[in-house]
Amino acid sequence: DGESWGAMAGMEGDWTVGGFGPYALVEKESGALVGAAGLWHPGDFPEAEVKWLLLREFWGRGYATEAVREIQAIAARHLALRPISLIRKENEGSRRVAVAVGAVHERDMAFRDAEWMVYRHPEQPSAK
Repeated sequence: DGESWGAMAGMEGDWTVGGFGPYALVEKESGALVGAAGLWHPGDFPEAEVKWLLLREFWGRGYATEAVREIQAIAARHLALRPISLIRKENEGSRRVAVAVGAVHERDMAFRDAEWMVYRHPEQPSAK
């Protein structure tokens, strides 16, 4: 559909223009797709964002924090970015991941007809 096409085109644009984008997350042992994580910057976002999305059966295994720490390192080392993560207020799991990797709640904002919390990622990735 048009929404999927727009999302794919936006991700390709992030890679082509910005040099960053999302990665597929795959479990080493099983080869199973765990989810996706990476940097992206959709046109209506205030700035580049660290995003992560895991399939529910992989929640609580540390995959999100591991992936986000790697993305923080890429952003700091190669792109000189201190990205944000936009997290819905009710998404306690993602808020816990953000805090675990050293992101700090910066402000709240209305965005896309919802209330979001803006977390700022550190200049250097947090220790594991």
